[in-house]
Amino acid sequence: MAKKAKKQEVRQETSSGKWIIIVGVIVILVITAIFFLQRDTKTNSEQNDSNDLTNLTPPPIPNIPVKTTYNVDIKDMSYNASVLRIKVGDVVIWTNRDNVTHSVTSDTGSELNSPQLSYQHIYQHTFSRNGTYDYHCIFHSSMRGRIIVV
Repeated sequence: MAKKAKKQEVRQETSSGKWIIIVGVIVILVITAIFFLQRDTKTNSEQNDSNDLTNLTPPPIPNIPVKTTYNVDIKDMSYNASVLRIKVGDVVIWTNRDNVTHSVTSDTGSELNSPQLSYQHIYQHTFSRNGTYDYHCIFHSSMRGRIIVV
């Protein structure tokens, strides 16, 4: 009987040792799982924050003046439109629609000084200062125009 009791005692110790190992392994697995889940949650949270566009403030829009382009046709021996009111930085493009040569030449100064404009040729100028710019055609003195820059 003593042998039998001793055998049972050894079995109990062995089985309780097995349980301790099993419980220890489970605890290690749970701790490892918690560690990786927290790390993944933090990483996903950081990624979500970097992809979250709801809290972003757009950069201020610089105050860039808008340039406008105006076209003046040279047709029937006149500038159409003969008077333009534009803003600083605007562009005027003259296009010769006549079969004769024309020019766009300042009455005073040298602000406007096109080459000879044959049929369908253009002259373009950007106005960078306020003022009134009177001009004419050097080939046809009756052709006159005015640009008012404000």
